[in-house]
Amino acid sequence: MRDADSREALIGANVMVSGANLGAATNVEGYFVVNGIPPGTYEVTINYIGYKKLREKISFAAREKVVKDFLLAVQPIEAGGVTVTADQEAAQRDLRIAQLNVSVRSIQSLPRVVETDVFRALQFLPGVTGTSDYSTALAVRGGNTDQNLITLDGITVYNPSHIGGLFSNFITDALKDANLMKGGFPAEYGGRLSSVLRLTSREGNSQKFAGSAAISLLSSQATLEGPINKGAWLLALRRTYIDQVLNAARSAGITDFELPYYFYDVQGHVFQDLSPRDRVSFSMYLGRDALDWEDLTLVANWGNRTFALNWRHLFNHQLFSNFMVASSRFDTKFGIGGDGGAFGLNEILDHTFKGDLTYFLTNQHEIKFGFEAKKLSFEYRNEFDNRSLGGIKQEPFYAAAYLQDLWRPATRLTVQPGVRLSYFNKATTELRLEPRLSARYRLGDNSAVSASWGWFNQYISTVQDELNPSFIDFWFSFDKTLDPGHSKHYIVGYETELASSGLNLTVEGYYKTLHNLLAFRETRSSFTQELDFTILNVFRKADGEAYGFEMLLKKPLGRLNGWLSYSLAYVYKDGQTINDLFTRYPPSWDRRHALNVVASYNLSRKWEVGILFKLGTGFPYTQASGSFEYDVLGEPRDRRIIFDKVNGVRYPDYHRLDLSFTRHYFFKAWQMDLSLNIVNLYNRKNIFYYVWDFDKNPAERDEVPLFPFLPSIGVSAKF
Repeated sequence: MRDADSREALIGANVMVSGANLGAATNVEGYFVVNGIPPGTYEVTINYIGYKKLREKISFAAREKVVKDFLLAVQPIEAGGVTVTADQEAAQRDLRIAQLNVSVRSIQSLPRVVETDVFRALQFLPGVTGTSDYSTALAVRGGNTDQNLITLDGITVYNPSHIGGLFSNFITDALKDANLMKGGFPAEYGGRLSSVLRLTSREGNSQKFAGSAAISLLSSQATLEGPINKGAWLLALRRTYIDQVLNAARSAGITDFELPYYFYDVQGHVFQDLSPRDRVSFSMYLGRDALDWEDLTLVANWGNRTFALNWRHLFNHQLFSNFMVASSRFDTKFGIGGDGGAFGLNEILDHTFKGDLTYFLTNQHEIKFGFEAKKLSFEYRNEFDNRSLGGIKQEPFYAAAYLQDLWRPATRLTVQPGVRLSYFNKATTELRLEPRLSARYRLGDNSAVSASWGWFNQYISTVQDELNPSFIDFWFSFDKTLDPGHSKHYIVGYETELASSGLNLTVEGYYKTLHNLLAFRETRSSFTQELDFTILNVFRKADGEAYGFEMLLKKPLGRLNGWLSYSLAYVYKDGQTINDLFTRYPPSWDRRHALNVVASYNLSRKWEVGILFKLGTGFPYTQASGSFEYDVLGEPRDRRIIFDKVNGVRYPDYHRLDLSFTRHYFFKAWQMDLSLNIVNLYNRKNIFYYVWDFDKNPAERDEVPLFPFLPSIGVSAKF
């Protein structure tokens, strides 16, 4: 199944053989199989959101195998409106429990913080919490940000953000699809406790040379693509120019301010069809942040580098496979004070070999199985005053195999049992079993109930600072001193399509346990003493639970499209905190109530308006109630803060309204968009955190705010 213009594969298109009551959904490669079609002539109906419905009559002889490509044309948005009705024949057959898809097309129509960002769009979905305005990190259903498996074309990506989290790494124009599984994900995914975010790159236009470019107040970016032999290529580039603008302004005598910082991204994809059954593709991402501030003797740089080689092979019309060899690297380097100052390094290396195979046994059984092997390396090193304060070098090996069956025992019932067996050579128990089970029952043509349950393990983790906001995460491997992170998910849901209005309603409830979470011991200083490293010696552990209720009302098409969501969430951790006291407390990303409104309205073919509104309970924080000076032999040495209960109070409620206006200009061979974006339209003073000055009597509290009123403009073009 492909786009008629670019020949890009379409993910999740519904295929229905009318009269035979048979159908399928396309996979990530656009491939599908419908088995067991009786001899005769049938009308095949294909539906995909944003594309024109396709109907075609096809004749099938007894035991005949019909191989056919389908091309779908984009559905233009009519100025007079689009009426969306339920298509009963195209009722979805596969499981999508706790799963949400966000198209690039919808992301680009939303208001933005300077420029389009897929992670910021995901933060407006139910059950997904952004840890602050300044971060694109995702806390999903109470889980920490490291509990999300983030992949780009199957490659694991660590810490995918710039400027300490202000922007995510990925260039939106180079992405095709973002699929978020908020829990209960199938056995083919593992290694994380909370969620899976599967990002898929665009393959490139195999029919003609095309491109796009955009300029914002922060950066410039360009995406180029075109055919090459029996395939296509795509290359996307982005770089900020804050440093260059300030350099020019200082040269002109406009300002003396200096900020020697920039980041860049390079994202690419190329494929070749070696035969009708074989495709080879190569994906890569390079991104880096660099700060070199001589006046402050501060040097910092960090970034990701990923490469992947994929071989897609069709053994026969029933057995589909994909094999991948990949490498992912993330590193951070910080230095302050020049020679003799402090220096820190954290590096992650991930070399992966994996295979995924799908066997379309019958129309009732779609069996998927595969394997994954990872050679990992984690290095953490500190230096101060030209001497080593110790280092950590961990080199674990991870392997997993899985088997799952998408089973349709009845017309209305779909069940997916699965099991994943994982191995980690540094764990207390090296082999662990992870059973999974999901089910969906259609109550009628337009509604269904669903349930999901599963066990999940996580062998690598970042470490939380319960008292201070963090901007860069450091990763560590579990060892023999502590069992790896473990979670159990329980999910129930109901979904219905309101045919007359074109609305989709989804309601879900969930409960999950969380065990062996890591946090810093407040008594340890990384720059003042050497490390005797084991997990339990350096960190403390905590357990937790998360439960809640979510509602999503979505209108996917029409002049007015978007969604309304509400989340009620409870998250608690249990463990030793300040002064080694055992307590139960909410983590710093716990948001009890969250309401999101996302809307895009096409005033005409040339004008588009976007609206984002978020209302939520304030995050919890640990209040400082006082301080005292302590001394050694009568000499004052330091001031220590007295803290109240961990995360015992909350910041004021958060709310913000963003607005965007986009003017489309159409020319014969290209299109240009001019956009105005306004973040925090009414300048709500939301709080990031408080800073107390106890040197004054009485102590004074300063507020560190989140985004103020922030207008920006942008220009983009496509050809």
